[in-house]
Amino acid sequence: MAAICLESTPNATLALLEDCSKKVGSSISTELVLCDTAWPHFEAGDMTNFSNEICKVIRQSIANNGTPNCIVLEQNSMRVATNTLGDLGVPILSSQMLETPKVLAVAASPSGNLKL
Repeated sequence: MAAICLESTPNATLALLEDCSKKVGSSISTELVLCDTAWPHFEAGDMTNFSNEICKVIRQSIANNGTPNCIVLEQNSMRVATNTLGDLGVPILSSQMLETPKVLAVAASPSGNLKL
């Protein structure tokens, strides 16, 4: 699962994940989750509700679609939700430029396919 807050970022996010997956020799299946209801809280400087809203949207997606191998919080600002999502039992990674390759290594299944 890749979570984003801005509607302008899905193409770049998916392209980056695909590029990284090719570099490690895996294929991916990415569920993109838009947490746009969180962004106004970020703009207002309300990091508690920003984090809460990200968590709410991600948990709803998991309830509807199942648990992914890992969750990538694609905007660095979203990492405030990392600890709150820790109970999900999957790696929660942020800062796409630094951790996307690690996401792909952590989430690789024995068949070489990923469910993000």
